[in-house]
Amino acid sequence: MRKFFARHFLLIVMIVTAVALFVPVLSGGEGGLALIYAVVMVISIPALYFNYSWCKLHNVLHGALHEASPSEGEPSAFHLVTGKIGGWLCFFIGMGSGLAAIFV
Repeated sequence: MRKFFARHFLLIVMIVTAVALFVPVLSGGEGGLALIYAVVMVISIPALYFNYSWCKLHNVLHGALHEASPSEGEPSAFHLVTGKIGGWLCFFIGMGSGLAAIFV
């Protein structure tokens, strides 16, 4: 049980944060910002959680389509870091739009 909680702690915190901010966004009456918030959060949370798997899948598919002898698809550090940066950037854009919907 301790391993499960340790591995999924960040995911749990992100989901709780997203839901806790979504309630005031919905009650604020800003429909456009609420839609942006929901879309961005639905993209960013899985993007951060499944970053390694998606990078590996991308490398496997790229190798199968464009190389004569495809590799196992281990992602490079560059792909992993850019995926994390993009996911966190998307998460913070969602948080900003949520806060804007509350305070505007």
